[in-house]
Amino acid sequence: MLRYFRHIGPSAVFAVFLGAAVLRIPAVFVYEANPEPMMGVVFESFFNTVRQWQWLSLLMGFLVIFSQAILFNRLCNEHDVLYTATFMPAWLFVLANSIFPENLHFNPLMVSNYFIIGAFSFLFRMHQSDQSPKLLFYAAALLSLGSLFVTEYIIYFLLMMASLFLLLSGLGQIEIEDACSCMAKIPPNPQAGSGWHG
Repeated sequence: MLRYFRHIGPSAVFAVFLGAAVLRIPAVFVYEANPEPMMGVVFESFFNTVRQWQWLSLLMGFLVIFSQAILFNRLCNEHDVLYTATFMPAWLFVLANSIFPENLHFNPLMVSNYFIIGAFSFLFRMHQSDQSPKLLFYAAALLSLGSLFVTEYIIYFLLMMASLFLLLSGLGQIEIEDACSCMAKIPPNPQAGSGWHG
């Protein structure tokens, strides 16, 4: 089955779509009469209303995960995360978000993933752009919005701080300048250029 995800094409997209649907089939037969209400989240009433309708919760969860898998796969292929362009990142994303039964239903974590994927898209472009501070600001803004839905996502700010430290420290530039200064201090070889003169 993995051979369908090792290339880019409509068949790979359909395989991801079909796999995400199959993984959610068991949840259709497990009916939860009174799902536990979500408290302390943004749009609390909206999420609780959706969870009252099991089929709607599963359908929205399926569509969100599938769309995020496509976005995540595009992000990995665009920045050459793997050795070649495949749909394996999309399939792994679907599997990772289908391990626990609570992740099969629509929940705030799924909404936060959109902001996390967007933040990483800006972070991956920092080394290719001369506007790194602006990209870092956009990534931090998206992480802030994502943490409104899932408070635990605030830990991703540690990644922001690490990126900011590397950006401001200029380690690569310092190493180049030190290497150039060391080369300038090397005395010239008196025998350089000497040779046989007939």
